[in-house]
Amino acid sequence: MKRFVSDAIVVIGLLALLAALLAGRRALGLAGSNGGFLAFTVQGTLLETAFQHPPASSAWAFGGSAPRGLRYSTWSPGRLAVGVDNRSHRRFYGYFAVTRSTVPANAFVQAIVEPMDVTTRKGEQAETVVAVQTAWTKQTGLINYLVASNISSGGGHQYLLAGYAHGYLREARTESLWLHHRRLVLPRRKAYLVTIRTDGYHTADFWINGTQIVAARNLHLNIRPPFQVYLEVQAAHMRYAARFTWMAAFRSAVAKLQGLPADAKVTFRASGLVLRATADARGVAALSFPAPELHAQGALTISAPDGAAWHWPAFALAGGDVLQFRGLPAWLAWLRYVPAAPWLPAR
Repeated sequence: MKRFVSDAIVVIGLLALLAALLAGRRALGLAGSNGGFLAFTVQGTLLETAFQHPPASSAWAFGGSAPRGLRYSTWSPGRLAVGVDNRSHRRFYGYFAVTRSTVPANAFVQAIVEPMDVTTRKGEQAETVVAVQTAWTKQTGLINYLVASNISSGGGHQYLLAGYAHGYLREARTESLWLHHRRLVLPRRKAYLVTIRTDGYHTADFWINGTQIVAARNLHLNIRPPFQVYLEVQAAHMRYAARFTWMAAFRSAVAKLQGLPADAKVTFRASGLVLRATADARGVAALSFPAPELHAQGALTISAPDGAAWHWPAFALAGGDVLQFRGLPAWLAWLRYVPAAPWLPAR
């Protein structure tokens, strides 16, 4: 009876996973000498867009201090541009795109940013901003946030800044944690990969193009979670815009596999990346991504101490993913011949 119930659970699980596939969800990979499957019980990717489609009003909102006629946004496949045409005003105006969805404390927020390459003259100033801001602003009036910005100031000076701001809209003050000339961290193909992580209260981590520039602790941030992500530009006495080509948020840097045989070895191999872990006595293995590299598509292999092995040659994995492993009963062993999930979408 117990075996019948166990096998029935497997069949139900397979049907559910098939339904997920038909719904277009990333869920399944089958392979290995003994058969088996993996199901995603927690998705580590909280938000992700490569702007292949126009920003939906259900996902993004636009706003800022720039009045109508001085602000604009444009979209083309793979690019969202946000700009301010402020040539006739010396006042500093801004315009932004902000996510409607929120992300929790300690999530990794990432964006690929292409600042406009400009040489500023006296009186001109421009900034490209990626910010992680409390989602409680409308309720409290506070705009507390972490910020990474590319600054072009009068006289042609260009800087990169990582810091935080706190206070109400008209009184907010920015505190710098890291400020250097842009030549210290040059863009790659005109773009920067910006990564930000915070608990909202005491910790702040920043990476630019894979290099960690801030690892601050014991701060007093008061950035109440959850957070929203802002992609923004600001300018004074000039026209300025920035392009954003990708944005994502990941739950953590660790992907977990559950239900494994104790002491099973797990290996994930992608281009330039190898992650390894061993299942503990509870059957849990934790694969740790080297932040800020937090997602990849590669080959996943599980090797049990008794010699059984399972392999997924094209598997999309992200930090924060939690997967449940289930070996198949003997009467379903024919599933070992099913190809290993070539239909899984790339991230």
